[in-house]
Amino acid sequence: MHAKSDLFNLIKSLTKTEKAYFKKYTSIHSDSEKAYLTLFDLIHEQDVYDEELLKKTIQHKGIRDHFSVHKNYLYKVLMRSLANYIKTHSHNFRLEEMILEIEVLLSKNLFSQCTSLIKKAKIIANQNENYTSLLKVIQLEIRLIKQSPSVKNWNDVYKKVEEEENEALKKLMDISVSRNLNADMFLFFQTHYQEKRTPDTSGQLSLILHRLKAIHEYSSAECEINHLSAWVNYYKYTEEPEKALPYQKKAIAIFKKNPILIHNEALRYINSLSNLLILEEKTGTESTFRKALSELKNVKSLIPDNLISPNLELHVFALALRHELIFLVNRNQFSHALTVCNDSKKKLLENVQLINQVFLYHIFYCNARIFFELKKSQEFTFWSQKIIRDGINKYNKRYHFFVKMLSFLMFWNDENPAFVESLGKSLLTFIKKQKIHAEIETLVILKLMSTLKPKPGKLNSFRVILEELLSELTRMDLKIPDNYFDYKAWIQKQLQ
Repeated sequence: MHAKSDLFNLIKSLTKTEKAYFKKYTSIHSDSEKAYLTLFDLIHEQDVYDEELLKKTIQHKGIRDHFSVHKNYLYKVLMRSLANYIKTHSHNFRLEEMILEIEVLLSKNLFSQCTSLIKKAKIIANQNENYTSLLKVIQLEIRLIKQSPSVKNWNDVYKKVEEEENEALKKLMDISVSRNLNADMFLFFQTHYQEKRTPDTSGQLSLILHRLKAIHEYSSAECEINHLSAWVNYYKYTEEPEKALPYQKKAIAIFKKNPILIHNEALRYINSLSNLLILEEKTGTESTFRKALSELKNVKSLIPDNLISPNLELHVFALALRHELIFLVNRNQFSHALTVCNDSKKKLLENVQLINQVFLYHIFYCNARIFFELKKSQEFTFWSQKIIRDGINKYNKRYHFFVKMLSFLMFWNDENPAFVESLGKSLLTFIKKQKIHAEIETLVILKLMSTLKPKPGKLNSFRVILEELLSELTRMDLKIPDNYFDYKAWIQKQLQ
């Protein structure tokens, strides 16, 4: 079973060449009626998926009466078409195909053809650092050496291939070790970055640091990138961005030196540029940030056209927009930020369903902040409502940040007590449901109490509770990451 919008999202992710290939593929491989192609065209025409409207629009009785069957069939045909398409456009898929072809040639004792194909496969595998496939090719080469009667100097040839196998095994092991180290550091950072350092977390961090220092040489570009990325996350956790920056720059330089790595892992390269922007925003100048932002916006020039899907383009657009808005808001450049906001609004709102939710809410938040600072209440209300309408139900993975955004909205709406009260009560329900830390809950309650009027005869008890909450807030000393500006200092200033 697929989610209702899965087929829509898949169709919208297709590149122009993938769509053309799908039509060509179906003309060769499918039945004469092809009713599902009608469904493909109707879904493709929609900007936002609306299944009920789709059912009403369909004239074809067979599709209308068996809608789910045709949807599932179209999904399967699309996936078969894409799998077939990628074989001709991906080195790694081509390698798997070549391995099967070598097997066929071996089984037919066509040894000279087999030798030629093995040489080609080994070159492609080494260029792509695909040592898993390389090992498969080498194992087939060993079979060839044993089976072929024409192999001269059998011992020397076999010894050379055995050395190649050991080297490939070492490179594969090195990549595995560095990849696991990078994953462990990333997960540690994601899990503990909001917490105060404890003996337990300090012990875990010391073990990771020991593993980081234990790697002194690299047998492949991927191995080096993994190690550098682990150092970046280490220094992000220890809040030393100036130390993380050179490691991130070096990782990007390795990508650029090995274009095939960018082709094979375009998203990872894009995320590396994003990491660079985060670090430049904290440590660099505006010119170095702008240079890194330009690299991200022009990343398409480094990726073959057939690998750039509409989804990847949207990912880059939203990521760059998010970084630029955060940068401008942090520096109080609200007039410039307004231009960026207005220029991107149409594309942003047309693709809300397809943009990463984390990026989306960061952008909505920045836009709300821009219009608040520029005292444009109508636009501020529009963007703040965009956050509230979708966020309470959907924004669970990064709820700490989401609650902070909504808390700001409360503080920015002093002239609308009804809105503050409504939002505050929704927030408290959300906070308790997600078990969010007491400090944020305290701030929300404080704002609610400072906005609402105490009932007659309850003024003294109201003051007592308010003073207790203020005391609790002052007492707390938690490590909370800053989001665009110092949240805690701003709140304390407002309370004063």
